[in-house]
Amino acid sequence: MAIYMRSALPNAFYFGFTGTPIDKTNIGKGTFITFGKDDAPKGYLDKYSIADSLADGTTVPINYTLAENKLLVPKDTLEKDFFQLVKNEAITSVEELDKKILDKALKLRNILKSPARIKKVAAFVAKHFRENVEPLGFKAFLVGVDREECALLKEELDKHLPPEYSRVVYTPKHNDKELLKEYYLHKNEEKEVKKNFIKIDEYPKILIVTSKLLTGFDAPARYAIYLDKPMNDHSLLQAIARVNRPLGEKEMANPKTCGLIIDFIGIFEKLEKALRFDSAEIEGVVVNIEEKKKEFAELIKHNGKIYLKLVDGRINDKTVERIVNYFSEKEKRTEFLEFYRKLESLYEIIAPDIFLRPYLEDYFLLSGILKVIKAHFGPKFSGELWHKTVKLVQSRTGVSGFEKTLPVYPIDERTIKLIHQDSSPERLKIIKAHRSIKILIDDEGSKEPFLYLFREKIEKILEEFDNKQIGTKETLREFEALIKEINNAREERQRIEIGEEDFAFYYTLKEYIPDKQMLKEISSKISQLFSQYHNWSSNPESSRALRRKLAALLLPYICKLDEMQFIIMKQIIPLEKKIGTNNKIL
Repeated sequence: MAIYMRSALPNAFYFGFTGTPIDKTNIGKGTFITFGKDDAPKGYLDKYSIADSLADGTTVPINYTLAENKLLVPKDTLEKDFFQLVKNEAITSVEELDKKILDKALKLRNILKSPARIKKVAAFVAKHFRENVEPLGFKAFLVGVDREECALLKEELDKHLPPEYSRVVYTPKHNDKELLKEYYLHKNEEKEVKKNFIKIDEYPKILIVTSKLLTGFDAPARYAIYLDKPMNDHSLLQAIARVNRPLGEKEMANPKTCGLIIDFIGIFEKLEKALRFDSAEIEGVVVNIEEKKKEFAELIKHNGKIYLKLVDGRINDKTVERIVNYFSEKEKRTEFLEFYRKLESLYEIIAPDIFLRPYLEDYFLLSGILKVIKAHFGPKFSGELWHKTVKLVQSRTGVSGFEKTLPVYPIDERTIKLIHQDSSPERLKIIKAHRSIKILIDDEGSKEPFLYLFREKIEKILEEFDNKQIGTKETLREFEALIKEINNAREERQRIEIGEEDFAFYYTLKEYIPDKQMLKEISSKISQLFSQYHNWSSNPESSRALRRKLAALLLPYICKLDEMQFIIMKQIIPLEKKIGTNNKIL
């Protein structure tokens, strides 16, 4: 076909498109012999590099680490039986690698499949997976040199992990031994295994492969590859790229910040030799995990010391007060969160490596600071801790002191006087006042649902303070005004003798309906409507009927349709949802 095309179009221009161009071989310039040799820079008309995809967030970086020295292939064997053979070849697929190189490398394959080594590799994989991969909620590939090694590894792995943890996926052949036949998958079985592997919470957690699924099978939940197969160029790049797919934000709580390769061969000791591309193309994309350890240590020693000064000595009320006062400025909270998330992502990658031992106390204290921030400023400023960090923090629960929080003001007629008598800095008074009202809403809202109407108000005041739209004195005055309003509302409810649910609607509408007796009657009718259309939240027809009735009830008092719609949809209905939810809980 290519000959006919070139004959028919002798003067045509030919453009090459490739995902993995070979840049260097002993027999010429690889891809650039035919395409791009006269194009600057470096032979490309245009390219989208791995670094570009990292910047766009369409891939995550890849870290690598070498297995124990006793498991690695001897360097002279790897050089002679692999690198010397592949240097004159332009291998473009795993199948070509098997056929041209590995099927002939008998000595290398025998080393990899020796019974003693298989036992050690399987034991290492099981332990590493349990300690490093499974706690993150991710999955892994175990890549054997051939189908026989896959079967042998499965046989041994089942001695360390439940059998359902792993499945073998390879193509059957007519002359296979019984061991290989034991792990055959029928077409439907293989389809089910692949489908379940993609799902976070389903088995298997480890797929053992050699060629099939090694390329072209996307599973973002795959975090690690245990590589026990010599690979290079396209085949290596395509295989390791299987772990660089990011997870969707809603797929799991623990974010996937990187992928991990565990090298049992020693390929990554000579990465530039294995990947014959411009070294700049892979710089910063595939990183030795030892570099991550250095980065972790530097963050603790330099950035961390600023925050660790806040926890000077034993942890007590004064420590918590010092932390809250320091982080009362939004910018400082944002800076700390950025620092901590970077540190936490490194910890999740490295743990449980013994390298971390000298840093565990400092990391625990920094995690405690985050806990204090979360308790006083809410989850939006901190988020949830990740898996391995949670385990560390839980191991110290009850002895840390970080469970302490600032005292709150009881919300009653004495509160404003207590605020004025408090000798704390004004910024701390603001945090205390905000938390006091918030805790009141959380604890008493189910009994006094009108309190839910104040949640948005307190958050708005704090947001304006955080954004420096209002100063400390004005912020305190606004919180004091809200406290006074809550006290007055409680007094009014007792005075007019109205039920708590009715009073929530009464308080919502009081600025629109000045006649208090009429307001009381309308509030009661609104409660009755919600009882009448009790299935409104799950039945669209009932919901529409309810909204029509509410509109008819309010129309004589609120003439502007858009304003009435806002009150119904943004105030009355959300309020009833809160009331209904809490009634179910009670």
